[in-house]
Amino acid sequence: MELAERVSPLGTGEPREGSYILYWMRTAMRATENPALDVALQAGRRLKKPVFVYQALSERYSYASDRHHAFVLQGAADVAAGLKDRNIGYAFHLQRPGHRGGHLRQLAKDAALVVTEDFPVAPFAAVEGFSGWDAEVAKVAPLWRVDCACVVPFRAVRGKPERAYAYRAERKGRWEEALTTRYVDFESEGPMFLPELPFEPLDFSKLSIDALISSCEIDHAVTPAHQLPGGTIEGDARWARFLQHQLGAYADHRDDPIRAANSRLSPYLHYGMVSPFKVAREAHAHRTEGSTKFLDELLVWRELAWSFCALEPKHATPASLPAWARATLQQHEGDARLMPSYETMSRAQTGDPLWDAAQRSLLHRGELHNSVRMTWGKAVVGWTRDAAEAMRVLIDLNHRYALDGRDPASYLGIHYCLGGFDRAFSPEVPVLGAVRPRPTDQHAHRIDFAEYALRTRRPARGQPLTVAIVGAGVAGAACARALVDSGQEVTLFDKGRGAGGRCSTRTEEGLRFDHGAPAFTAQDKRWLRWVRAWADEGVVTQWNDQWVATPAMNNLLKRLLHALDVRFGAQVASVEKHGERWRLVGQTGEGLGEYDVVVMTAPPVQTAALVKWSAPELAAQVEQAVMDPQWVVMLALAESLDLPDVTEVGVGPLQRIIRDSAKPGRAPGPERWVFHATPEWSRHHLEEFPEAAAAALLDAFWATTGARQQTPVVLKAHRWRCSRVAKPLNVPCLFDSALRIAAAGDWCPGTGVEAAFLSGTAAAGCIHALRGESHLEPEAPVKTASQLRLF
Repeated sequence: MELAERVSPLGTGEPREGSYILYWMRTAMRATENPALDVALQAGRRLKKPVFVYQALSERYSYASDRHHAFVLQGAADVAAGLKDRNIGYAFHLQRPGHRGGHLRQLAKDAALVVTEDFPVAPFAAVEGFSGWDAEVAKVAPLWRVDCACVVPFRAVRGKPERAYAYRAERKGRWEEALTTRYVDFESEGPMFLPELPFEPLDFSKLSIDALISSCEIDHAVTPAHQLPGGTIEGDARWARFLQHQLGAYADHRDDPIRAANSRLSPYLHYGMVSPFKVAREAHAHRTEGSTKFLDELLVWRELAWSFCALEPKHATPASLPAWARATLQQHEGDARLMPSYETMSRAQTGDPLWDAAQRSLLHRGELHNSVRMTWGKAVVGWTRDAAEAMRVLIDLNHRYALDGRDPASYLGIHYCLGGFDRAFSPEVPVLGAVRPRPTDQHAHRIDFAEYALRTRRPARGQPLTVAIVGAGVAGAACARALVDSGQEVTLFDKGRGAGGRCSTRTEEGLRFDHGAPAFTAQDKRWLRWVRAWADEGVVTQWNDQWVATPAMNNLLKRLLHALDVRFGAQVASVEKHGERWRLVGQTGEGLGEYDVVVMTAPPVQTAALVKWSAPELAAQVEQAVMDPQWVVMLALAESLDLPDVTEVGVGPLQRIIRDSAKPGRAPGPERWVFHATPEWSRHHLEEFPEAAAAALLDAFWATTGARQQTPVVLKAHRWRCSRVAKPLNVPCLFDSALRIAAAGDWCPGTGVEAAFLSGTAAAGCIHALRGESHLEPEAPVKTASQLRLF
């Protein structure tokens, strides 16, 4: 293999004085048949410099989740072992609380040359409106990008490819030559080298990957795809099985999602855990109809995608579609169409049987059969306003959930759904116009749909876990949503009569008051994406630099709890461990069922009391959280007051005054106010009668505002014994993996609705990693003195 034509320098590209050659590994996660590694080794020999391999995993990359993190970390363990066998220094940095910093830039400053893989999509490459990480590194050190993905280098093309047949004809001779050439690894020289590192590298022989993932600030709602463990060992084993047992049937059955006729190698190829050179070489040696068709997909369509993305910086926008496709889609933008929300689509609740089954495959398992993916993608065009929105939604759903997402091949598939790499079809159809149609109902009739739907409902590993969640507030709802989306069976228990918790709304004399959280923030991207989706549905809207639900705050919790199994009016009196399962008992002694896992999301005092005998270590941690009490007054007035909508008081007994009726979407009628007492006043008057507290705080309201007094239409007080968090635990959640019990709430990471959601999702992430029971794999030991983990 000629390595020189695979190298694309950035900047000057000339090596300089430096201490070592730095190979920044990211998308060729293998220790052999790796052109980037061999380029680094050759440069090191020529420059007489040692070679060091650096890999890192950020919390901040787009779509960062438990799923992608698990796959990468599992693969990194194989890389570490493989490079150790080759006597090549390697260090992996995992970004997480207490372990952050710009280490790549620091390491690059000391390098004579930085070598990395050539990957022509964001965030590495420059695309429209984004310079790319490669360009940033090239400002610090000479950077060589190396094609490690394509049998024939993807930049060796004449012009931007637009049709597969032309691409096939141009490269056929070079493929035939390459397929008969065996890859020879370049030998490393000298002792293993590690520079002085600005971070503590991971030691994969002494850690729990699940525990590491749970500690990262990533999307814990996207579960690891347990049926697709990462790594070269697993990838090579899958390829060997496919080569021996399934390749012969590939041509006949590759479009059937029920038959095991596909390699399912795309995640391993995306992350470079298996060598595409080896796969192509060994498939070519079979010389059957199945191998011919397989190679057409691997070489023509896959490598076409890489060449296209490299030469088209607008590949993530409709501007890169063929002119005829753009024109026909634009002409049909006014056609009638269904408009399910982002949440409805992402959580597989559209009501279209085939589409929802396909999306469940992504949700539960992180993979989607390629033939079904095309039908899935074309349906989204009819559920969005235009091609630009369709492409944004498809990119989000594919990249977020699919382990082979964020790949050039992903963009080719999305383009194909909108007419890319295809021709116009007639007669035109609604919405798609001349773009090739693929109706979901027709596709469902071509396959054993009942079996496909059954398979996509299964979780990624074993049988579903049964999970009881005590408390159906924001934290409990967030945990339940994430678990249900991964195929687990969840029941929520709440002593209240309906949706409330942090987002409680109360009706007095026909008037509604938000007497819980008056509003909420949306700063963390893991929470913000859902808030934006609910804004599109009209569930929430912005108000005074924050967000509120409409027409009342409890509508947010109603949306969170939609389609979940919630038992309101069920007060849990005891949570007891019986063997391997948890038994819940109600207030009157009635049994509430037995479960594999229990999650406590009640306030700290209540949670600690319920689990102090069955989970004493967790209860002791919970007791460290402190909550402030708060009296809240609901006031309705016939005449309006000339006051700001929100006043932070800061003196006397009042903490905050809110004109509740000024929030968007509120019903007309008397002007409604809600004001909160300070924690100090509330604590001192905690046992007051509500009428006395209301009267005292109303007097403070008149005195503080100076407004002309009038007789209230409504005057009521409500006491929250556990309101705002005074002292959080500063952890996402609590989890005891041995006992299978978690605790979550805003009192774990901070305070407020946003914190509660993130805490509940973090608890779901811990449960996703559970192993045990006869139908699950044995759990990996946690390398701590205690089984209790603070995440």
